[in-house]
Amino acid sequence: MNVRDFECRSYEQAVELLGDKDRLTVGNNTMLSRDSVDFSVNVVLHGQDIVWFHRDGRVVLDSCGYRTEPTKERINRCLPTPWQLCQSKGVWALWRWDLEQEVPFVDGMTVPGTGPSVNPHNEAQDTGTNLCSECRVEEHDQCPMTPGCSCCANTALEGE
Repeated sequence: MNVRDFECRSYEQAVELLGDKDRLTVGNNTMLSRDSVDFSVNVVLHGQDIVWFHRDGRVVLDSCGYRTEPTKERINRCLPTPWQLCQSKGVWALWRWDLEQEVPFVDGMTVPGTGPSVNPHNEAQDTGTNLCSECRVEEHDQCPMTPGCSCCANTALEGE
C-alpha cells in the first residue's frame, strides 16, 4: 500500500484494514499494529506510536516529540472528519472546520468527541487533580467543545 492511499479514521476501519494480521505496512516507515493487551490498533511511524484507535471510539494522538511534516501528514490521514491537524508559526493545533474551532495539540491528547479521555502512556494514572475530560489540562472541568475551557478560543476562565 502506498502512503498516499492510506486513510484510516476509526477503530472499525483499522480492524478492517488489518484483517487477520497483527501488523500491516501502509507506507514508508509506517504501519498499523494491533496491541495484544488492549486490542487497540496503532499507527506506527519510525517505530513510534502516533495514533491509537481504541475499541470504545477514542482516537489518541502523540507526535512523540517529532513535530515534523511526515508525522503531521500521517496523523491527518487518521483524524475523524471534521478534524484536521494544522500548523501556524510552528505551533500545532487541531482544527474543526465545520465549527471553525481550534484546539491546541498536546501529545497524548484524545481527539475531542471520540470518547472518554485517557492518558495513553499510563491508563491507570490518577493524579488526583481536576483534569479537563477532553484536553487533559489541569483545573478545567469543561471540555474544549464547551465555552469556558481555556484551551479553546473562548478565554472566559482567564480572569477567574
